[in-house]
Amino acid sequence: MHPNDGQVALEMGNSLKVIEDHFFEIVDERAVGECWSIKQLPKGNRKIVAMS
Repeated sequence: MHPNDGQVALEMGNSLKVIEDHFFEIVDERAVGECWSIKQLPKGNRKIVAMS
């Protein structure tokens, strides 16, 4: 989503080394859009089932 690694590190509050070591992976723009379009379900529409 952001092509500038240094800006990403600044916004995440991490160093560039931490970003490159733990979070750096090339992802195509379509996949980024899919990830950021995920929304939380409304409170009355939770699809959670109890596990025994």
